[in-house]
Amino acid sequence: MLRERLFSPRRVGTLGTLALGAAVAFSGCGGNANPDGVYPTGTRLPTASPTETFTPTPRPTIEIIPTPSPTEAPTPTPRPTADPNNKCDPRLVPDARVNVEPTQELPKDFVLHVPILEYHLVDHLSGGIAQISLAPAMSSLVVTPENFRAQMQLLHDNGWTTITMAQLAKDWVNRITPPDKTFVPTFDDGYEDGWLVAQILKEIDPEYVGTFYPISAYTDSSTHLSSWQIFVMTEMGMDFGNHSLNHSENTNRQTAGNEVFQAEAQLANWSGVWPSTIAYPFGSEGTYENAVTQCPLLIFAAIQQPHDKTNDRIPQAIEDNSHRLAEPRVKVWSWIPPGYLLCELNHLNQEITNKC
Repeated sequence: MLRERLFSPRRVGTLGTLALGAAVAFSGCGGNANPDGVYPTGTRLPTASPTETFTPTPRPTIEIIPTPSPTEAPTPTPRPTADPNNKCDPRLVPDARVNVEPTQELPKDFVLHVPILEYHLVDHLSGGIAQISLAPAMSSLVVTPENFRAQMQLLHDNGWTTITMAQLAKDWVNRITPPDKTFVPTFDDGYEDGWLVAQILKEIDPEYVGTFYPISAYTDSSTHLSSWQIFVMTEMGMDFGNHSLNHSENTNRQTAGNEVFQAEAQLANWSGVWPSTIAYPFGSEGTYENAVTQCPLLIFAAIQQPHDKTNDRIPQAIEDNSHRLAEPRVKVWSWIPPGYLLCELNHLNQEITNKC
């Protein structure tokens, strides 16, 4: 209907008249036609040369990448499911590294003699964490930062180097003897002084490292290391071992297992590395040893050996299969000066035979 109205004879005639008037209007001034194509000024419009042709711009070639067929797509490797019966299964925290594979065979006849030092707090008794967190009877566990720095500096100046407990365990499993004059500094309970300790070690020597045994449940509290500091210190080369969840003395086999297994997984989450050693709470096996034997990731379990000022008992440094779950550590008391500590390590290194 619309087409019939637009193209009716009457409408076509009207449109033709309008078109003709428009052509006349645009052909020259005042409506006069100009068949020669000359403007009133006398200038001719340029005529295109017969030789000139239009050359189209070529379109860019688009490479079509074929879509791979479903059979060509890579098949993702399924993530193994953790064994629900193994609370220390590393698949519980699959992104964390494993220091020693749990299936790796342990040596039966390989022995190391690397001294392991045991510190608790590196702080001042007055105004520091020790004043807040420790009972007065435990003041003998506090080594001042000045004394600790002097101890490490003297050991360094006399050729002693450090490794972590994780490295010691790995070396033992792989039957590797660390260099002569190697020792392991360890620090129990995870107080916030560990942050300062790490800085002092790196100031003495960029290669100096240590192992820290935090109480996992106290992490992120006001007096202890934070989980962020644990991660950063791990990146610095420090090592974090298991020291139980709550440092509880009254445990049975079931609760001790929970203390060990939960702390193991928490530290793997925070540090990105599964702990391969544990320091027993209160320095002795107690009910914890059975839980440790259920955790194949734990290679060494450390105890604290008595330290006698009268030197009637010489500290021991031995890592072998018979001591694996009761590795002795040399406890560093507040009263030990740098020279005495150097004498002890030299004695353990069989450099000297006399008592310190």
